[in-house]
Amino acid sequence: MDFIEDTQETVHVCPHKPAGNSGASPTAERFDTVLVNEKGEAEITGTKGLRVAQVRVLFKLPNDICQRYFGSNPAHWPGHLAYIEWFSHMKSSPERDHGMFLVEQTEAARRLETNAAIIDISAITRSCHLIPQFFLDQPVRQSPAAEWTSQNVLEKCTTFFVNNWLNHQSYRIIW
Repeated sequence: MDFIEDTQETVHVCPHKPAGNSGASPTAERFDTVLVNEKGEAEITGTKGLRVAQVRVLFKLPNDICQRYFGSNPAHWPGHLAYIEWFSHMKSSPERDHGMFLVEQTEAARRLETNAAIIDISAITRSCHLIPQFFLDQPVRQSPAAEWTSQNVLEKCTTFFVNNWLNHQSYRIIW
């Protein structure tokens, strides 16, 4: 599928930066969500083998660490890595009303524990857009959603829909 491979993807990973003494504006934190080929078994389309994660850090190990643990041949050294925090596996079928798959914060995340991994960035299939699940039986002002902002919704909401309608690449991969 050439259209998928030719598309440039961007994943933002930016901690909060307060206003600086030099007059620089503060920067809100942003940690994007991605689809990860969890065990190298994902297919070109469909959700099999894919899992949603939030990227917290992108990094590369220093050469001296790589040499110590992976040998002197740089071909055996890991490339760029990502520290990610997992969401639950997608449900086996999409929701009936809108065709989007449901994911949740993991049980560990709900207990304020970390369910994380360090992966090679080549395992990241693409960025993804999550839509928080709102509850129709509660007015928004009385629900926890009243406290959600774009900066905190991934931590405060526990259930999300994976937006396969975002663009044609998302639709072809997720659907």
